[in-house]
Amino acid sequence: MEIAKQEEAKQVRFELGRVEGRARERGEHYLPESERRRAEETEKMRRLHSKKQED
Repeated sequence: MEIAKQEEAKQVRFELGRVEGRARERGEHYLPESERRRAEETEKMRRLHSKKQED
């Protein structure tokens, strides 16, 4: 019976660690993704501005 409780506690800790790890991973991927989108938008606006000046 005691072994079952210990295994259950290990499983709960594993699940909590997994959730925290996934949240951290999402955060690490979110920032570069938003920076990439911002850079794309900046480049797009730069091209439009440059094209208007040429016309």
